[in-house]
Amino acid sequence: MVYWTPPIEAINSLDKRLNTEDLTSFKKLHGYTLDYGNEDFREALRVKVATQNGLKRGEFDVIVTQGANQGFSSIVSCLCDAGDQAILFKPYVR
Repeated sequence: MVYWTPPIEAINSLDKRLNTEDLTSFKKLHGYTLDYGNEDFREALRVKVATQNGLKRGEFDVIVTQGANQGFSSIVSCLCDAGDQAILFKPYVR
């Protein structure tokens, strides 16, 4: 598995914030966001998609998940009802 450490600038910035700010604000730096993602990040992605991909605002929305399992669960809960059957293929990497 490939592993890269965070850029030194990110480490230094986090170290500075943790040593100079009230640690109650740490909750904003750590933990899961809402199921559909952080609103500021989603808005930045909407702007990017509208300007760089040529889609009109209001014709699309953006959802950001914390991982593949959450994304998959969100999609299944939107598309399937109780009692529905679905075929799932085993994901793998060669």
